[in-house]
Amino acid sequence: PAGMTTDGEGHLFVVDCRNHRVQKLRLDAGTLLASAGAQGSGEGQLEFPQGVALDGGELYVGDTFNHRVSVFDAADLRYVRSFGREGHGAGELSTPCAVAASRGRLFVVEQTNHRLQLFAAARGESRRIIGGRGVAPGRFLQPRGVALAHGLLYVSEHQGERVQVLTEEGVPLQLLALAGCGPLAGLCA
Repeated sequence: PAGMTTDGEGHLFVVDCRNHRVQKLRLDAGTLLASAGAQGSGEGQLEFPQGVALDGGELYVGDTFNHRVSVFDAADLRYVRSFGREGHGAGELSTPCAVAASRGRLFVVEQTNHRLQLFAAARGESRRIIGGRGVAPGRFLQPRGVALAHGLLYVSEHQGERVQVLTEEGVPLQLLALAGCGPLAGLCA
């Protein structure tokens, strides 16, 4: 699995990167309730997905090598829509590998653009770009994970071997250097 989230109602959503799918399981019995995705670039297809977030009854999946976010209905994993395309501008994505959602906002980590992008989740509309390549606070070296907690963003860096704490507007507050720990990946809040 490349990402997991729960809905607080006994369901676990798992992104299965190498099988190009997302699955919904019942936690108490471990039974599979639904599965969606297949390798490809068409509607509902995924290409090495990573990262998953749940907000407002919709499941957001970082569709990494399709350079987009794919959205599924959390109830039955029915495909709803996708947004983003490969590129470097606002609304464009490059290897989206982690997502975090809250109150209609979706933060998307783009590993090879070395940034986060904030989207209005319901419309897939870019609202803000946070970061870019660099070592200064608020800049990133291959970010790989993001978590939202208590109104703050926590971002892990694969190449930078550090975790940064930022406001939801992208203002850097703290940099936690973890030298010698090796490449960092996901986060959990």
